[in-house]
Amino acid sequence: MFSLTAKDILIGTRNVRISAMHSLFNSSSIVCSFRQENVNLSHMAVTDPHIAVCNTGLGNVTVYNASGDEMFPIGAGQLERPWGVFILNEGYVLVTDQRTGRLYKYRLEADAQPTWVCDNLTWPSGICVDGGGNILVTSNKAKIIHVISSEGE
Repeated sequence: MFSLTAKDILIGTRNVRISAMHSLFNSSSIVCSFRQENVNLSHMAVTDPHIAVCNTGLGNVTVYNASGDEMFPIGAGQLERPWGVFILNEGYVLVTDQRTGRLYKYRLEADAQPTWVCDNLTWPSGICVDGGGNILVTSNKAKIIHVISSEGE
């Protein structure tokens, strides 16, 4: 793992290409709309056929199908303040936890345990993956971007 400062990004010392996410919505109309009660939602990731939503109030990532039906939670009892989420094509989900300073990789299935955990991140928030498979995690408080290998190093 290494980190980039905002200055590095601005002067272009590292060229980072962000991969595009596949959109579940392939038309101009909204496919579904669903209201969730008594939760604090932060960020979400959408692929076909999953919608993963960070539930900061419940400390998990809730996975829904394209119709808005809840399928299962991920990270219950392990996550304290999940903030960023990214669904990988291989059937995994990446989750940043702001309170613990960790990045988790879970299998996209019910009762999943982390396949790996990357520690010592400073207030991790946003997350994406570049074309080479590197994971980029923003840290608002530290004003850096962590670049982490696909193996969590």
